[in-house]
Amino acid sequence: MELPTLNLSETPIRHEDSPLSLSTKFLDGLADIMAPTNCRHCDHYLVLSIGSRSGLVERLLADTIKARTPPGNEPRITVEGVQVETELAGAPNKYLPETALSKIPSASDVTPRLQDPDVSALMFIYPHHPDIVSQHIRGIVEAGLNIGTVVWLGPTDDWVNYEPCFAGYYGWKRVLEVYPGEKVGLDKSETLAVWQK
Repeated sequence: MELPTLNLSETPIRHEDSPLSLSTKFLDGLADIMAPTNCRHCDHYLVLSIGSRSGLVERLLADTIKARTPPGNEPRITVEGVQVETELAGAPNKYLPETALSKIPSASDVTPRLQDPDVSALMFIYPHHPDIVSQHIRGIVEAGLNIGTVVWLGPTDDWVNYEPCFAGYYGWKRVLEVYPGEKVGLDKSETLAVWQK
C-alpha cells in the first residue's frame, strides 16, 4: 500500500483520496494533539479514525508519528481506521494495512474497538452524518471510557451541525476548542475541533 507522491509543505494541498486538505503543518499539529493526556503509565496508545475511507490521512498521521519516534523504538501511538460499510463503495481503503482496519455496518453503529483500553483518541474526518459522532461520544461518556481526545475535521459550514454532538454532558469536564483551517495548516474553508479531558 504505497503512498502517492504528495510533496507536502506548510501550504495545504488537495488530493483525490482525501476530502481534507493536507500539509506538514497540519500533520505535525495533529500528531501533537494525539499525544495522550489521559494515561501517563500506558505503554501504547491507539487512535481510531471513524469513517476512514481511503486511509490516506490516517497513514500520513501514522508516518508522522513514526518519524518522531527515536531510532530502534516502536511508536507509542498507532492509528487505525474504522470503515463504515454503507460508505465503502465510494472510498475503499487504499493506504492502511488490513491489520489496522475494522468495520462497522452503518453510521448509527458504534465500533466495538471503542472498549479497547489502549484507545486514547477518536478522529472524525468529514463524517457523513452527525449520528456517527454523537453515538461514539455517547458511548465514551456512558461507559466512562478513558479516552482523552476527540477530533472533528470538516467543512466550516458543517460545524454548526456537529457542534451539538459535543454538548450536553454536564458534570463531565471537557474543553472544546475550535480552530479555523488556516490557523492549523488546513484550507480556509475547513475547521478543526478538539474535545479533550
